[in-house]
Amino acid sequence: MTDQTMFKRYAIYFVPKGELAKFGRAWLGWDCRKGQYISSENAFSEPLADREYFTKKPRKYGLHATLKAPFRLQATQNEPALRSAFHGFCNHQKPAASGNLTLSERGGFIALRPQTQSAALFELGKNCLEALDPFRASLDQKDLNRRRNARLSPRQNDFLHQWGYPYVLQEFQFHITLSSRLSILQREKIIPALKNLLAHELDCPFIIAHLALMGEDRNGQFHILEEANLSG
Repeated sequence: MTDQTMFKRYAIYFVPKGELAKFGRAWLGWDCRKGQYISSENAFSEPLADREYFTKKPRKYGLHATLKAPFRLQATQNEPALRSAFHGFCNHQKPAASGNLTLSERGGFIALRPQTQSAALFELGKNCLEALDPFRASLDQKDLNRRRNARLSPRQNDFLHQWGYPYVLQEFQFHITLSSRLSILQREKIIPALKNLLAHELDCPFIIAHLALMGEDRNGQFHILEEANLSG
């Protein structure tokens, strides 16, 4: 896909590769690299068998962590320029390490998070936010109202107006979302099973060494448009 009219919004994500990516495709049922749904019927046993219900909210994105949240392009910008700026950004950024991943819950959502939100990770998020913000169109009133319904803190509300997203800078918490909002009982069943399933990934050092430029299609599904190594 290359025609920018095919995409409603763009974003910068970390999209895992290797075995974690393979798990993510099956778990969420969406391959954002190939742009296709993945059938994983009978791929998971209890208590993970109902993964389609558990993963309804994050499915559209594919397995990812947000560096720059979805945004619409400014009228004065275009997709080729965004692609070029994305590669330029990645060429000047160093990989960011942040300890092993852990599986945890916050706000009812299950996610993979680094053991520590390192200074390198914070710097990567900050740089990405600032470098590519000139491409972002301002939020319309509908989007502002939707975000305000999330009971934002005063600082988060300020960030929403300044950056188009409330969870940036001091509010930035790197995480790879694995579920929709779940009940306590559901989480108590699912988290141990996922920890067992992802044991090898949780034992490996976690380094963000590449990023992806994403495009949201007219059906709301996200696709990888470009991938680049962090080679600064």
